[in-house]
Amino acid sequence: MAKIISNSKIIVNWWDFYLVKWGIKKNTTLLLKSKPDILSIVLDKSMILGRMTLIKTVFRLLNEDRIEYYDDSKEMVIYGKNKEINRRGHLDIKAIENIERLLNLRLPFEEYGADFFVLDIDKGFKFIIRKDNIYDLGVANETFFKGEYSSLSAYLKGSTVLDIGSYIGDSAIKFILEGAKKVYSYEPHPGLFKIALKNMELNNLNNKIILKNYGVGDKDEVVDIYEDNLGATSCFGLENKKGGRKVKLKITPLQQMIEEIGDIDVMKMDCEGAEFKAILSCPIEYLRKINVMVIEYHDDPLVLIEHLKRNGFKARIIHQCVLANKNTGLLFATRRDRTN
Repeated sequence: MAKIISNSKIIVNWWDFYLVKWGIKKNTTLLLKSKPDILSIVLDKSMILGRMTLIKTVFRLLNEDRIEYYDDSKEMVIYGKNKEINRRGHLDIKAIENIERLLNLRLPFEEYGADFFVLDIDKGFKFIIRKDNIYDLGVANETFFKGEYSSLSAYLKGSTVLDIGSYIGDSAIKFILEGAKKVYSYEPHPGLFKIALKNMELNNLNNKIILKNYGVGDKDEVVDIYEDNLGATSCFGLENKKGGRKVKLKITPLQQMIEEIGDIDVMKMDCEGAEFKAILSCPIEYLRKINVMVIEYHDDPLVLIEHLKRNGFKARIIHQCVLANKNTGLLFATRRDRTN
């Protein structure tokens, strides 16, 4: 990092970065040697702590001559890999990470208001992501293009789906694209819920996707989470640290969700650790109303696998990894006596 920052090819006043980082100055304006004009960005300690990946991206693109700035029109041009494609638009530093990734993924996108991009995904469907949140794009890419839930594809046509952990609506829309008849989707975070609702409305899916602002657990309650300075991300809830902005989430038991829906063909559950309470507390006569399920787990899944096997399901791990020193992965289960 020091090599990039001190490189006079990139930054006029590189030393000011360290003065802010060390607390000697509260903030500064970095003068970046973009072409044809100098690009300036305001830098403070909170940006160094919370948006370091953004800063690194800007410096890297400058070093690779992949940013142009035009002061008269306040527009920037960002080039993708090998400079094969580019994007020109109004200067928006916070969006640079996502713009570069979108260019590299070759995904068509446009601005959607001041804070969002809208992506063209498939069959005329569109999807909104936040300009300044790289997790949104990562989740969209995994769901729509990398087959995150491909294990469910064979079961979706004409199905009733319970989607727990809607995030910003990616999985619910994907299930409709793959033929689901009805999706009951739950997202507890009020900010994410609003974006998911925008995505449903944008695609006229309010009659096919029923979206509710609840999370899942073992009882009705309201819990507090503390967001990082990126705001709502797909990683909230993994650790309940006392820092950042406090957000209240409404929680309801899995049994209640199943009672409201009835028989369920497919369930997807991604609830950042609440899957253990939700599954283990649900009476088996309700759990057995679900034919097929994929559960993203965030700890040792053995207890879930054994519980499901004891109660009439076939269960196995289909993907696993270690994230932040925790076991994470996908568990796939089907009811042994299912008829379809």
